[in-house]
Amino acid sequence: MKDNSFRKFAKAHGWTAEDDLFFTKIFRMQQRAICSVFLQALNNYDGHKILEIANAVWHFKRFKDASFDPDRSGLILMKELAERSGEKFTIREVAQFLAAGKEVKTTEDGFSALRRKCREINFPLAESRKKRRK
Repeated sequence: MKDNSFRKFAKAHGWTAEDDLFFTKIFRMQQRAICSVFLQALNNYDGHKILEIANAVWHFKRFKDASFDPDRSGLILMKELAERSGEKFTIREVAQFLAAGKEVKTTEDGFSALRRKCREINFPLAESRKKRRK
């Protein structure tokens, strides 16, 4: 993510300098993790892992010039927090987080666009709908 895009996102969500420091640490940890995976693949002569990393780079290359999507960025950050804490969020909690404190009204389709974005990045959603008994 470009630095300016992240600053726009942080400003839009009212983050403090402390929040900025926290997420900067997370990004650095992720960079170290990716580098260690790559170096480990080199040391182990694991061509499949190197190709997997290369395919990921090619996949994200097409997003380089795409317009910034604050919802997806927020989802990725929230996913990171959810994975670290081990908890799952309902779709309403995700919508409230992305709305940055503004009132969130349930849409007629039950946040289908937001659910689709969550599915695309494998966001761990908690069950929020009541299932009918058969």
